[in-house]
Amino acid sequence: MLVLSRKRGELVKIGHNIWVKILQTGQSSTKIGFVAPQHVSIERDQPIEVEMEESPFCMNFKGEIG
Repeated sequence: MLVLSRKRGELVKIGHNIWVKILQTGQSSTKIGFVAPQHVSIERDQPIEVEMEESPFCMNFKGEIG
């Protein structure tokens, strides 16, 4: 997992054609915007049910599940 610190207004590029922009920061939330081609699906994590073993976000930094 890559972890970055960004300030409001800064951009992160993913691949050749996906951009993530930090729009607003606050104490308890951050607003981000995505620019991507129409064929790229961008979904929130909440509605997706994934088995814990299948999700890379459920691994700690040592690569262990938990």
